[in-house]
Amino acid sequence: TPGAIIPLMGKVHLKVHVVARREAPACRWVAGSPWLDVWSSGDTPQDALVRAGEAIALFLTTAADMGTLQQILA
Repeated sequence: TPGAIIPLMGKVHLKVHVVARREAPACRWVAGSPWLDVWSSGDTPQDALVRAGEAIALFLTTAADMGTLQQILA
């Protein structure tokens, strides 16, 4: 799927490659960023993508707050 634009701290926008796939055992959609290793799930592909975007934004915001964002993005 195309990259998602993730707002970060209201100041920075990153383009992150996000993928979605159907997980057969759980019959749910899983979406996330393999590069960041951040994932979420939902009943539909759209739901999973929205949740993944929220999880990625929270992950990156937390990393920025902790001072580790530069290391993660390197």
